[in-house]
Amino acid sequence: VEIAPPEIDFDDDDEAEPSPDAHKQFDWMQAWYPVHVTEMMDPGRPHKFQLLGMNLVAWNDGPTVDGEKKLGAWHVMKDACPHRGAPLSEGRVEDDGSLLCSYHAWRFNGEGDCTDLPYSPEDLQSRHKCNCRAKCTVFPSQDIDGLLFVWPTPGEKGMEQSKLKEPQLIEELHDPEMSKKWIKFPINLRDLELGWDVFFENAMDPSHFLVAHHNITGNRYTDPKWFDMKTERKLETDTGVAVRGIPGSFDYRPPCLVKNKQDGGVIFAIYNTPTSPGKCRHIGFLVLDTESIAGDS
Repeated sequence: VEIAPPEIDFDDDDEAEPSPDAHKQFDWMQAWYPVHVTEMMDPGRPHKFQLLGMNLVAWNDGPTVDGEKKLGAWHVMKDACPHRGAPLSEGRVEDDGSLLCSYHAWRFNGEGDCTDLPYSPEDLQSRHKCNCRAKCTVFPSQDIDGLLFVWPTPGEKGMEQSKLKEPQLIEELHDPEMSKKWIKFPINLRDLELGWDVFFENAMDPSHFLVAHHNITGNRYTDPKWFDMKTERKLETDTGVAVRGIPGSFDYRPPCLVKNKQDGGVIFAIYNTPTSPGKCRHIGFLVLDTESIAGDS
């Protein structure tokens, strides 16, 4: 017995046509990513890390004077010497603040320029050091709020692009009206065997906090209950989304920041940077409103 499929009246479909901007894609190469907490970094040595599958190295160019390392600027490069591809993270930060490759002792400054080629004849040193093949790949970086932010597009193109966009920051620390009463504490930095998407599904899930974080954000036995999660800011590609749940509000700012702002002057600010497929780096801050806390105490 053949059964005819039901007839579908396509003329009755009143669904609105999507706007041209409805499926705008986020450009992952056009954003700032926090990769480390600078107060946790030893300025006397290079630090390797990953970002979007790229192997990178961060180092501080401050000189060492009378045996004491002076804090200079942090720089980020591709973790590969332009000579033979040896990892620069296995090198040394020298007393003059340059980064030395541990394979053949080539040295580099913060702009990626080669400053020393020990095996090059003296009369050819200047020419060889200026060769484009002797230059490191440099990524834009900046130190803000104690975080080292990196722009994932290197070179002059990346430098120009990075000037057009600000990193996502904890606004309470920068608003002139609020910054004097808010203080922050770094609470953890962890490399997780979780994809970026899995982690943010967790960070934006209000219902798990009271159970999974028992006696920190609530009580798993008495606090869980039905609630109506409200949208406070509609989802947009470049600005994210904000919802109201328990406890407090959850504000996602792409690509890396979630703020859980709770009653009583407490903010859990969570940065989550995609390092490689299926992995991410989690950086957490506790931000406190000193006026509210003082009033409660």
